[in-house]
Amino acid sequence: AALPAPRPATRHRAPPRDAVERRLRDVWATVLDRDAADLGIEDDFQLCGGHSLLWVRLLAEIGRVFARPVATADFIDATTIARQADILRRRDGDDGPVLPDSVVLLRQGNAGRPLFLVHAALGGVDIYDQLARHLPPGPTVLGLPAPGLDGHQAPLSDLRQLAAHHLTTLRQCQPRGPYALGGWSLGGVVAFEIARQLREIGETVDVLALIDSYTSACLRRLEGDDDVQTLDRAFARDVGAVAPDTDPQRQALLRGLYLAHGRALADYRPVPCDAPMTLLRTAQPIVDDETLGWAEWAACGLDIQVVPGTHHSVLKAPEVASLAVILGHVLSLSEVAS
Repeated sequence: AALPAPRPATRHRAPPRDAVERRLRDVWATVLDRDAADLGIEDDFQLCGGHSLLWVRLLAEIGRVFARPVATADFIDATTIARQADILRRRDGDDGPVLPDSVVLLRQGNAGRPLFLVHAALGGVDIYDQLARHLPPGPTVLGLPAPGLDGHQAPLSDLRQLAAHHLTTLRQCQPRGPYALGGWSLGGVVAFEIARQLREIGETVDVLALIDSYTSACLRRLEGDDDVQTLDRAFARDVGAVAPDTDPQRQALLRGLYLAHGRALADYRPVPCDAPMTLLRTAQPIVDDETLGWAEWAACGLDIQVVPGTHHSVLKAPEVASLAVILGHVLSLSEVAS
């Protein structure tokens, strides 16, 4: 997801006013590979050379340095050191949960078990920032990014292995069910397989929300071959819609993730899962199957909710507000039932 439009540059670089701002400036300098003396507390992150992937690294590093969870929903408009320091001061003493490094806190909640949102083909979870902000008050929202997104390990090209990786991670955050899982596009397919593996070991999954997610069989009918050329065309389309500010170096990393995840989806053959499933299908589907291929795999039935927008607009304003209301209703019904 793109960062907010950068704020105009200040004429002079205002120095830090306290220890919080000094530590933040050091974090910025590390992430941006800049001299701390060249950074002012009113400078905008993008104008200092930042972009969406560095933003994710920045928030993770802030969380590490200040030893507290950093919710992307809280920081989405805080693109200067001064604004970030204000947020950290207000939250002083609120340590929150301790999360694994591979989990992104999208929103700090105040009730119920967390909602886990799984990455799509490009690997990041910043696509869910607006959804997390618009969801009704309640659960904490946690993002599960793809292994390999940091460039330090190879991406996984087997969907069952990818789901098993995330299952291990989410159980570090929540050892026992009931679990609430969701994801957009490929993320919904991975969430489905995570739910199936959880049910296989006797755990309860009471929310499985697939946001405009298509089975591989459904996509094959739409796009034909699963060769590299087909995946490259899909990558060019999706990166333009989801991450338009991508520079060539990051684009190469994202392409590797996308191709690996494309192969994982193409090779994946689902088996029925007996978790309650909700398909949040857009009002303008790209196939003529209203179940998007999921009917035969939903052992407990498939609840279909139609949401405004298209495949690539459903997580963006204004459509995301309607999606958040419907998903919030699904979550609240599961809480009442449990």
